[in-house]
Amino acid sequence: GVMLADQSARNLWRKNAFKLLLAQQDTVGTPQEDATTAAAVNVFRQPLDLTVSNKVQRKPSFLEVLETSVRDNAQFLTPADQPVVRAILEEVAANAGDAAF
Repeated sequence: GVMLADQSARNLWRKNAFKLLLAQQDTVGTPQEDATTAAAVNVFRQPLDLTVSNKVQRKPSFLEVLETSVRDNAQFLTPADQPVVRAILEEVAANAGDAAF
């Protein structure tokens, strides 16, 4: 269900980011590191948002969260990945009433 869709989508851009990191391993963490390599490193980070709102906000649906992740990591998706991502998003949309994130 929801967890499998999330993992499947994230694995697509993580795989490509990892390939880039392997190719650029000599520049990671050095002044020669470019923005794309830094972004590839960030794909594997899971930042914590510790802000506390003073308003009750609508919890985003899992589909909204996943769509945002896809947009945020689009640079690491190949043309071959696009149909897979589309299928994952369509599957999540079809089951949208099943879960919130």
